[in-house]
Amino acid sequence: MNYSLGCAFTLGEMLINFPYKKLQITCKDCKAITGDNHRDLLVKKVFKESVKLVIEDIIENNITFWLPLTGDKKCNMHMKRVSGQEFKNLRKGGKWKDIDFVKSMFSGYEIRFFMLGKRTPRVKTIYLNKSYRERIAQRTNEGT
Repeated sequence: MNYSLGCAFTLGEMLINFPYKKLQITCKDCKAITGDNHRDLLVKKVFKESVKLVIEDIIENNITFWLPLTGDKKCNMHMKRVSGQEFKNLRKGGKWKDIDFVKSMFSGYEIRFFMLGKRTPRVKTIYLNKSYRERIAQRTNEGT
């Protein structure tokens, strides 16, 4: 199945403007930690693990994660309940087939990214891998 995401970028592209000169870690330290001299590999690993921890915390503990350092716009990620006509349309399209809609009271859950600003707030769905989607479905069917 192909998804129209609108925009996509790699981890390397996200960290293009990262201030590596401000790091207090040397290439020798990186070699000891990762087995490679390049500091960008260490930064990428730390960032990936941080994002995984945030996603897992949102799924397991239903927290709202406020992104730091986003300028004057406040941005957050949290679990969003989808119900009503939107749930009906998405379920017809193949989403949430593993959800027991009676137990979930005709609703589904997904993680969304909210960009709150002076204009109308913008909302983007965060696409997750299969294991995270299965965990969300399991917790939904459990009623938690």
